[in-house]
Amino acid sequence: MVFSGLRFTLNLGVIERPLVFGPLLGLVLGDIGDGVAVGLFFELFWLDLIPAGTYIPPNALLSVCVTLGLMRHFGLNGAGECVPALALGIPAAYAGAWLERMQRSWQDRGYNRLLAWAKGSERGSQPHVIVRYSLIQLAASNLLLVMVCMLAALSLLGVVIHLAGHALFAPLSHFSWPMLWITASVGGVLSLRVKNAYRTFAAGVVAVFLLVLLQ
Repeated sequence: MVFSGLRFTLNLGVIERPLVFGPLLGLVLGDIGDGVAVGLFFELFWLDLIPAGTYIPPNALLSVCVTLGLMRHFGLNGAGECVPALALGIPAAYAGAWLERMQRSWQDRGYNRLLAWAKGSERGSQPHVIVRYSLIQLAASNLLLVMVCMLAALSLLGVVIHLAGHALFAPLSHFSWPMLWITASVGGVLSLRVKNAYRTFAAGVVAVFLLVLLQ
């Protein structure tokens, strides 16, 4: 919630990146190694999606938060066991982008109140009042979103683990963090906007997975 506020208040650039937020949250949760691994995965995964013009990219920090929360709650260790948690973190990022679009729409009213204040209307509000209200609204809505995403992810993964047991993780035991990072780096390849790079990357990923499965 605090880090998402940087998108609206004080933009410090690198501070709101998963590669920075992941280790910090991992440190708070007691495992900085997992924080680095998850942060690097989502840093690469969302690398191609940047805020250009009116486009609002997925909230990558929410992905990190949900994934590390699931790993801590269920005691997931190793890249293979963390794959379901990573998968559940992705929809949360899109939910964060949706909330940000709603937030901007809500702030249209604040703009109208500001214009009214500038014209001397009694219906207007002073700038500091509008900013304070916006920050309170931002904090409350993001806190609610984090709680909803975490509860939904915890419930869904809990049911799946209860029904499938250890059989859920058996097919994922071959995965390692370098493999997941290579897969996530598709975001960096997509940012090149070169079709030959896409083909080369796809062929390389297939070759690596086949090599691992044949061992």
